[in-house]
Amino acid sequence: MRRKERKEMNELDMTGRQAIAMALHAAGCMRFGDFTLASGQKSPYYLDLRRLQSFPDELWTVSGVMMQACMESDPDRLIAIPHGATPLTSVVAVRSGIGMITARMEPKDHGIREPFDGDYAEDMRVCIIDDLITTGGSKKKALNLALEARLKVVGIWVVVDREQGGLRELWSDHYNAGALLTVTDLIDVYRKAGVISNEQYDIVSNYVQSQQSA
Repeated sequence: MRRKERKEMNELDMTGRQAIAMALHAAGCMRFGDFTLASGQKSPYYLDLRRLQSFPDELWTVSGVMMQACMESDPDRLIAIPHGATPLTSVVAVRSGIGMITARMEPKDHGIREPFDGDYAEDMRVCIIDDLITTGGSKKKALNLALEARLKVVGIWVVVDREQGGLRELWSDHYNAGALLTVTDLIDVYRKAGVISNEQYDIVSNYVQSQQSA
């Protein structure tokens, strides 16, 4: 993504960001405590956006902003990275009228061995959707599948950036990538709304800064 485009998304209307943050809060997507991530790394917070599928109103709110972001690149298909992004991508597809396909992150040893489930064709413009980005590993895997299928990746969007270098990696590879908001955005909104304590804010903020300098 070009610097100007990144700035425009960073200045994305605060009403939209606040709406997303409070939707995630209402769905109980952010938890505080001592957690061990899939990578084995310790974290003072945990984000579980899969909970959104149980909260239709909150899912609708997040999908509206995601739809606007994706449609800027005029894709022919939306790619869902399972399983965190599947419900969200489904709603975006229905609202936008843009077809959806799902990345097969693990190869199948039976049936049709295609990199994606759904209907697609070579040279289609695609936008990848995921719930979170940390290091960007799953996004790169989906990118490789898209290249294998000879699709044109015109956008990569996530709901929350954990601010641990994943987006920077995609930008360095010249991909149009972005997040609807960052972890810092989340805790800023939550502190102002009085739903987290100053202590919780400081713990997460210090953790984010330590990861950025790691």
